Order: sequence, then C-alpha cells, then structure tokens
Amino acid sequence: MNYFILFLEGIITFISPCILPMLPIYISYFMGGNDDKKNSNALVNSIGFVFGFSVVFTILGAAAGTFGSFIQKYMTTFNTVSGLVLIVFGLNYIGLLKISLLDRSFKLKNKTNLNNLNLISSILFGIIFAIGWTRKSIKIFKR
Repeated sequence: MNYFILFLEGIITFISPCILPMLPIYISYFMGGNDDKKNSNALVNSIGFVFGFSVVFTILGAAAGTFGSFIQKYMTTFNTVSGLVLIVFGLNYIGLLKISLLDRSFKLKNKTNLNNLNLISSILFGIIFAIGWTRKSIKIFKR
C-alpha cells in the first residue's frame, strides 16, 4: 500500500503546476532539434540528464552525515562566522560598506544550439536542475 501511495505522490508531483509547463522545454532539449536523424539523441540526452541529477543527490546524501557532524561539533563558531558574513553582506547592500567583489554581476552568453547537444551538456543540465530543485525543496521544508 505504501508503494502505491508513493507512486500516486510522484504522479501528482509530475502534473503539478510547477513541473507540467516545463515538460515541453525538457522534451525539446532532449530531442536536440527537430531532425528525424536525431531521435537516438533523445535517449542519450535523457540518460545523461538522469545521471547528472543522480550524481548530485548521491553526493548530497553521502556528504550529509559528515557535514552534519562537523556543523554540530563547531556550531558556535559556525553561527558566529556566518552571522558576521551576513552582517557584512547587509552593510554592503545598504551602502555603508563598499566591497567591489560583492557588487559585481555576471551574465552568461547564451550560445546554445539545440543541434549540437551532447551527453556532457545533458549531464550538466541534470546537475544544474538538481541543484535548483534542492534549493526549492529546502525552502519548502523550512516553512
């Protein structure tokens, strides 16, 4: 019964308003353009995406225990240092401190050509998606 409930939760998550509109983007990304010759690329790109996605969560799972014990051991020091960093960021934001490194912005140039997608770019796409999904999940659980 628990597996059936988990399956239903997965389906509901899949058709949720935050995931369903993105499916055409992923499908077109995996297809790598609209050539009929590129149908085999969809499978390779999908496998690369799943691999990249899995790598991030495997690393997070493996590192969670180690990082948690480290934070617990040095909790006071960690809180003090992170609080000071947050204060410096806030003072820079309101203009009392001028730290040029914190005032920079970087933009990536979009040179993506859907006809040149390969396994490496799909793995990178999966890694980036997993990191973004992890940040979203952390925000949800902190409520």
